[in-house]
Amino acid sequence: MTLCTSFLGRIMNDERLQQQATTMYGEALRGLSTTITAPNFYASDYVLAAVMCLGMAEVYSVPIQPAVDVGWASHNKGGCELLVSRGPSILRSELARGLLLRFRVTGVWTQLVYEASFLLKSGNKLYTAIGRRKPFPFANPELRQISKSANQNYYDNLMDAMVDIPGLLHDLNSMRQAAAGDHKKLRKGLEDILTRAKAIEAGLGQWLAGFVTQDRSAWHCVDGPPRPGASIFPGTFRFRNLLAAQATTHFWAGLVILARCYAMCQDLSKGTINIDQSVYGACMQLFKCSPLQTSSADALIGLTGDPQALGSHFADMICSAAGYFTSRDRGISGPIILLFPLWIAKDMYANMMDEISRHKEVFCIGIFQELASRGMKISDALVSLSTKTP
Repeated sequence: MTLCTSFLGRIMNDERLQQQATTMYGEALRGLSTTITAPNFYASDYVLAAVMCLGMAEVYSVPIQPAVDVGWASHNKGGCELLVSRGPSILRSELARGLLLRFRVTGVWTQLVYEASFLLKSGNKLYTAIGRRKPFPFANPELRQISKSANQNYYDNLMDAMVDIPGLLHDLNSMRQAAAGDHKKLRKGLEDILTRAKAIEAGLGQWLAGFVTQDRSAWHCVDGPPRPGASIFPGTFRFRNLLAAQATTHFWAGLVILARCYAMCQDLSKGTINIDQSVYGACMQLFKCSPLQTSSADALIGLTGDPQALGSHFADMICSAAGYFTSRDRGISGPIILLFPLWIAKDMYANMMDEISRHKEVFCIGIFQELASRGMKISDALVSLSTKTP
């Protein structure tokens, strides 16, 4: 009821419903807290569903500003921890299996966004406040095997290929701190990070090959900007359905994060490691599979040695799909799917120095502001969240 009232209150701009949602939110939160702290507590399917619903309600309407900033993420963190306590029993019901997959999705993207902000020294308080400075639980071998057993489609398989990225970010940050001033230790740490990143790339390449084989009509690119006034992007992506759109854009967002990891490794190495084009071998193959019609083979080869340009390319692809997701006939699902990939694209542009990246960043911010006006208050938090050094 809290989720439904929050959603209706925002999209109808009904102040009475919004106030009622605030009251219901408080009651639901207190009830959930009482249940979780009770003796002999068990994380039942209904408790997990309640956590998910409260988190989604916070996307639209929450009582205080800190909850706008961290509530959604903190409920996903709590839900993931409860899933760990369930173990294999989570597979015994259809509801529980569905919740497992949804928590994995929201957990991956919560960590990629907020872990990235911490990794890249943004000074952002949001990440620290929700206490995410530890590896992602879905990369745990036992939970990973359980979640694989629950997979239902190619998007679920994509999440399998991406669950190691949050841990990569975590360990890159830890290594950077531990090896400060020790060039030998730094070199060894960077070599390990690059090896792991290449393995993740290879897994994403295998996923892409299977995805393209399974759904050859998943996407196509047409001439014209993704939205009016967005001529900075060369084309517009269209998709067969929302599932294909979700898988494709989330795949691109994962590659943006990997490219930024490579850029961080280059900055940290300061010449101590020769990061040659072979490091980008898997990305090169993925790049060749890009449906962006304006890319030539020569241009792709040139970008493989420049992780910033590589990340910017995939960010462009996300933005070129924005019009599909924000179309009114996509309902609420389209904007929700777009939120975190769009933030990853925005933050990619924010950390680039050229003028066109400023225009692209403004484009992303404009979409967030539009979504906020349509009731998705979490968009405001994503506008202010940035890894850019002041």
